[in-house]
Amino acid sequence: MLVTSIMLTGYYVATKNWIASNVLAFSLALASIQVLHLDSFKSGMILLGGFVLFDLYWTYGSSLLASLSDNFDLPFQVAFPSIRDAWSWRHCDPWSVCGALSAF
Repeated sequence: MLVTSIMLTGYYVATKNWIASNVLAFSLALASIQVLHLDSFKSGMILLGGFVLFDLYWTYGSSLLASLSDNFDLPFQVAFPSIRDAWSWRHCDPWSVCGALSAF
């Protein structure tokens, strides 16, 4: 597992591939959840409420989060390429799901 994570991190650093970034982000999220052990539903709700308030403050109350997300290229966010930029979206049947999504 350690060798796989080192190889994936090296691949991400070399190529900045969005799929490798998403895999690293999901892996970090799952590792964080596995470490956290809650004693009761009440403590989980308090923790969730704290996360919501934390997120609201840093998202809407401060410009720090926006400046960090623009300047740093770290695999801590889940990112997807634009639908219009993907090669396969331009070459699909307009009546299929991908053709309907490329109209937006």
